[in-house]
Amino acid sequence: MTTKTLLCCVLYVISHVTEATLTIGAFNIQRMSRNKIGKVDFLKHVAEILLRYDIVSIEEVMDTTACQAVLDEVNRMGGPYNLTISEAMGRTSYKEHLAIIYRSDKVTLTGAVKYPDPDDDFEREPYSAHFHTTQAYLTDFALMGVHLKPTDAFAEMNALVDAYNYTTKVLGTQNFIIAGDYNADCRYLSNKKYHLSNLYTDDRFDFLVNKTADTTANHNTDCAYDRFVATGLVKHAVVSESVLVYNFETGMHLTYEEAKNISDHYPVEMQLQ
Repeated sequence: MTTKTLLCCVLYVISHVTEATLTIGAFNIQRMSRNKIGKVDFLKHVAEILLRYDIVSIEEVMDTTACQAVLDEVNRMGGPYNLTISEAMGRTSYKEHLAIIYRSDKVTLTGAVKYPDPDDDFEREPYSAHFHTTQAYLTDFALMGVHLKPTDAFAEMNALVDAYNYTTKVLGTQNFIIAGDYNADCRYLSNKKYHLSNLYTDDRFDFLVNKTADTTANHNTDCAYDRFVATGLVKHAVVSESVLVYNFETGMHLTYEEAKNISDHYPVEMQLQ
């Protein structure tokens, strides 16, 4: 079957049946550590947020113990979920993991890979998970989790093209959601540089989160740091108007202080069919 024929089949099915969907999220849970998970109601609130998603990329995981505690709470409240997590990454003593939590009764993890970064372009290398599902009409796709270094956001955005090219060959699919904290707005990246970036000018990539969105939980900021970028057949499988920022302060009826205890970012979310 040719790529054109496959695309036509996917579009036909999507246009006629819309019930089967997966909800995808990306969430920078600010410095998620063993100390943080001990805060009052933190685990309960984070688990409630993560239960919105069938697959979610999580950034700023400081240690695997904290991530496992979050996974355990999610499963206690409503599973089954599993995770894949990168090694600790960073050029200095400050290091983070990238994690991807997924609902194991809806998707099957078929592979995971960290970009080897031969030119040392990234502070934290992109980490990708390849999934198969029978719960959406696009049955084969990958989620690449990213957390770009704020002061190198432009250079790292450019390098994401190389990371994508490499990972498509390793995982055997061009259907990607590149999800996470790009830090590609406000003082870290001008509008001019954003529109000049390789990721923006290459027509294989579609930015899904509006540049005018505010993905920050701080009342004093208004920045679209957290993004989805779609490639391949994913571009045609995104449910119309499903790409949103989830404001958990209002959505969960929290005080501002309670919301700040969770993160300084809101998650972004989308539906895939």
